[in-house]
Order: sequence, then structure tokens, then C-alpha cells
Amino acid sequence: MLTPSTLFSHAAPVFQVSDMEQAIIFYRDKLGFTVSYTWMDPPEYVVLKGGEGVSLHLSLEKGKLPSQMSNYYIFVHDVEALYAHYVSLNLDIHREIGSQEYKMKDFDILDPDGNRLVFGQGES
Repeated sequence: MLTPSTLFSHAAPVFQVSDMEQAIIFYRDKLGFTVSYTWMDPPEYVVLKGGEGVSLHLSLEKGKLPSQMSNYYIFVHDVEALYAHYVSLNLDIHREIGSQEYKMKDFDILDPDGNRLVFGQGES
């Protein structure tokens, strides 16, 4: 029997950004995402890919700050190695790495528009 959940394919958050060029540089050059699609020239919508099935979309809010900030939890294979890599790049870590009561070890980074990315790994 078909149910809505059997029809789902995949999902990706859409972050609103105020400066697409700055956002692309941040996500591609600093966080290591790959740009897989752009719409318009200069881009007003961008699709980013990372690792095994991680997708993030960016949407330009022309001439104004985004109306709301978003959150994205990205599960990783080695959170300590990723954290060390981002620290070595002098990225602004919003919340330091740590073990959480919900059995995850994670840390937060904010993008230039205040959107929050949490990178985490399960703990036994």
C-alpha cells in the first residue's frame, strides 16, 4: 500500500543568504562543499553537495537580510578530525566540540548570515 512516506525521495534544507558570492566562498572554500548546480547568472540559487548524501541549497534574498535563520545537523564519520580541520582554517566555531546528553559529540558553525550547521557523530 502506498503511503506518503513510501513516496519520499530525499530532502535538503534551503538556507537564505544575503550575499551569494560570499556564501559560495564560505561553503565551498572553507567547509568543503561542492557546487553542483547554480540558477541564474550571477547565481540566485545554488545546490551544494557534500559526502554521502549531504545536500544544502542556498537562496539569495536580494538586498536584505534573510527573514529567518536555519539549522542543519550533518552526521559525520569522524567529528574530531573535522573539528580539528576547521579549527586549523581559523573558522569561527560557534559552539565548541563536546559530548551531549543525547549521545552525540558535536559542534556548531554559523555561516555569514547566521545559519547554523551542527556537525556530529554518535557516541556509544
